[in-house]
Amino acid sequence: MKGRLICDTNSLSSVVSRALDYITEVMGKVAWLLSGRAWISPYAMILCAACASKGHESPSPYNDASPAPTAPDDSADSSPNWLESFDQRNTSTKLRGQAELDSNRGVLTLETSAIPNPEGEELIHLETPLVDEAGRMSGDILQLAAEQTFSIPDGIELHGQTAVIIEGSVQVGEGGIQIAARETVRIEGTIESAGPIEVYITEPTGAVSIRGSIQSPYISILGRGRIQMNGTITLSPQQAQAPSLILDTYGDIELGPDLRIETEGEAEIQIQTAGQVQFAPNALQTPSSPRLHWSVEAKLIHMLNNFSGQLGSFHMTAEETIQFENNTKLEVLGSQFVIVGPYINLGSSTAFTNLHPAPRVYLEARNQLVVGQNVNITAIPSECNKASPSIQVLAGLYSGEGTAFFTTTSTVSTEECSTRVAAQDLNGLAPIITPNMDIQLEPDLSFDPPLLNTRTYGQWRSEPFQVPAGTYVNLDPASITVPFGTRVQVSMATSNNSSSVAEDFLNPDDGMWQIPDDHSWAVISIELDGLRYDAPIVDQISLTWP
Repeated sequence: MKGRLICDTNSLSSVVSRALDYITEVMGKVAWLLSGRAWISPYAMILCAACASKGHESPSPYNDASPAPTAPDDSADSSPNWLESFDQRNTSTKLRGQAELDSNRGVLTLETSAIPNPEGEELIHLETPLVDEAGRMSGDILQLAAEQTFSIPDGIELHGQTAVIIEGSVQVGEGGIQIAARETVRIEGTIESAGPIEVYITEPTGAVSIRGSIQSPYISILGRGRIQMNGTITLSPQQAQAPSLILDTYGDIELGPDLRIETEGEAEIQIQTAGQVQFAPNALQTPSSPRLHWSVEAKLIHMLNNFSGQLGSFHMTAEETIQFENNTKLEVLGSQFVIVGPYINLGSSTAFTNLHPAPRVYLEARNQLVVGQNVNITAIPSECNKASPSIQVLAGLYSGEGTAFFTTTSTVSTEECSTRVAAQDLNGLAPIITPNMDIQLEPDLSFDPPLLNTRTYGQWRSEPFQVPAGTYVNLDPASITVPFGTRVQVSMATSNNSSSVAEDFLNPDDGMWQIPDDHSWAVISIELDGLRYDAPIVDQISLTWP
C-alpha cells in the first residue's frame, strides 16, 4: 500500500516545530546527564541531602549567568554621542594599577583570584550514582557520616551548593582534595591528603569550621566568609618546598584555644583578611611552634587575655588596630618580630622576647602606641650592632600608662645594644627603665602606610574627544556591574584644546556634567576599587548630549 505525503507550509512548519522541541528536550536531558553534577558514589559513603535551591548567585563578577550586554539602539533618538565598548579595535590602552581590559568579553575590570562557584541539583536521590569524569561530586549538601570512610587514590572535588560536612574519615592521594560550598564547610572528622587541600567558601555570610584534623603539605582556605580554626593541622613535609597554611578571606578569622599546628620542619603560615583575626589563649601552644613562621595581615588583630606562644618568626600588619590584652606573652626564635599598624595597644604585663642570634623587634604605630603597666620588650643578640638597633619602637603619639622596659643585651658582652624609641608626640609618659636609653621626641618622624593586598585598584582614561561647549553631557550607567564591597567612579575633565585636558576630574552631578562655555574637549576617567575575589565590571560607557 502506497500513501501520499501531502504537505503545505503551515503543516510543515508545525512538524518542524514539534521536531525541534523534541530534539531540544532530548539534548537537554543528555546535557544534564553528561554534566555529572548529580552523580555521587554510594560506595564512597557521601550522603547527599536534597534541599530546595535558594536561587542565590555568587557575587563573583565572573558569573557566566550574567545577562549579555544590550547593544545600543541604532535609532537617532537613542544612539549615544560617544561610546566606549572596551574592545581591541576602539580602545587605546591607558591603564593604571590592576585595571585590565578583557578584550574577549569587551569589558574593563580588575585582576581577581577565581574561586569555584558550586552548583547543585534540587533532587538527588539516585539508584546508580557515579563520580563524573572530572572527579567531582556535586549536590546541594554533601555529608560524610561519622562512621564512614572515603578513600580516593588520586584527587577529588566536593562541591556543595549549600554545605559540605565531613564527620568521617577522608583519605586522598597526590591529586589532593578541593572542597567548595556557598554557605558552610564543616570538618569534624579527619582528612589525610598526600596532595594539597583547598577549601573555598563563596558567600560573604558563609563559614568554614575546622574542629577535626587535617593533614597535607599545603592547606589553603579561601573565599568570602569567616574561618574558625579549632582542630589539629598537620603540615606534612615535602622536598620541593616548605609546607604552608594559607587563610585568605573577607570575613573574621578565629584561632581557637584547641588549635594545634604541627610540622616536622619549617612551615609558613599566611593569614590575610578584610576582617578581624582573633587569637585565643593557648592557640599557639604546639610542640612545633618555633618552626612556624607567621605572616598576618588584617583590618583588626586581637590577642585575648593570657595569650602566649612560641614562634619561628612573626610579621603582623593591621589596617586599623592591634590589641594585645593583658598578660600577652610572645617568644620569637626567628630573626623577625614585626608589628605594624595605625593603633597598637599593649596591655599590662605584655612581654615580647626575641632570642635569635641577630634579632629584630620592630613596633610601628603610625597614629598611637598605648603602653600599659610593666610592658617588657627584650632582644638578646649574640653580639651588639650599634648601626642596626635590635629594638625599634616608633609612634605618632606615645601614651605610657605605666613602667615600660626596652632591653637588648648581648649574650657575650655586658654592654647595652642599640635601642631606638621615638615618637612624634608624648602624652602621659611614664618612666622607661632602660639603662642609658631615653625616648626621643621626633616631631618630623614619618611612616609609610602598610601595603595590604586585600583590596585592588585600577584606573582607565580615554583619549580626548570633542563635546559641545556649554552643554550638558549625560552618563548612561546601565552597563556597569558593581558587586558588594566594590566601587566604580566615572569622572570627566574638560579643556579648550585636545593637548591640555585638565587633571581636575569631576564626578557627574545627578548623572550629568555641565561643560564650560569655553571648553570643547573632554577626557573620561574610570576608577575601579575591588576585592581579592570580586571586581566591578564596566561593559561600556556611553554619553549623550543635545
